[in-house]
Amino acid sequence: MKKWDEEYINVSAEDLFHILMVANYLDIEGLLGLAAQQAENLIKGKKVEDIRGMFGITNDYTAEEEEKLHEKNALGISIMITIF
Repeated sequence: MKKWDEEYINVSAEDLFHILMVANYLDIEGLLGLAAQQAENLIKGKKVEDIRGMFGITNDYTAEEEEKLHEKNALGISIMITIF
């Protein structure tokens, strides 16, 4: 990431979320990519609960639905590891 880009996109998680939404809506690929990269930097290594709090995301899954998603994702990750 270039220095100017780093300074430009160094915003709060709330502002970053809005930038992502607007860039996606307006189909501004460069800005969307930059914001997505910054979002990745912010969430890398964090727990799901922390990420939800950061972006104001409400968990509307039941415990059963969430468990099924974890099982499904674990299977997908296992397949990817096997392939690569």
